[in-house]
Amino acid sequence: MENKAYNIKIEDGIAYVTIKPQIYGMKVILTACYALLQYYYFHIEGDPETELTIRIIPQQKEDITKFANEFENELIKSAFYKKQHDETLGIKTLMMKRILAIDDDLGEVSTDKSQTEILEPVKEIMSIKKKEDSFDDPEGIAVPWGKNDAKN
Repeated sequence: MENKAYNIKIEDGIAYVTIKPQIYGMKVILTACYALLQYYYFHIEGDPETELTIRIIPQQKEDITKFANEFENELIKSAFYKKQHDETLGIKTLMMKRILAIDDDLGEVSTDKSQTEILEPVKEIMSIKKKEDSFDDPEGIAVPWGKNDAKN
């Protein structure tokens, strides 16, 4: 099974996968290995900058060629999750800051145009919410409700 991103060689029931970490990245490779830890033993060797060789030994007696397809699927799935995570990190960070009230300025977190476009409606909603939260109390009789005000 030859591929530019990786190469799989099977000898004596052990799979040797050679991967170029520049294509998938170490985090993706380790995530793919982690997802299959309950079925296989992984031994990772090589230079994380240029090329890694992963020796995979099944924990149970099984067809190691089946593993080649499973490992490739895990690499692709892990790469997709990482890409999605990286693309949505700005908005997630922003949402958490808003939830935790750490930062009132929505524009500071992201300079990415697509995320800025996404944040415009959020800014508008937050400004409406602030207007709704403030109200006129000319007599000064409005008092916030608290735990101490509840009757037992």
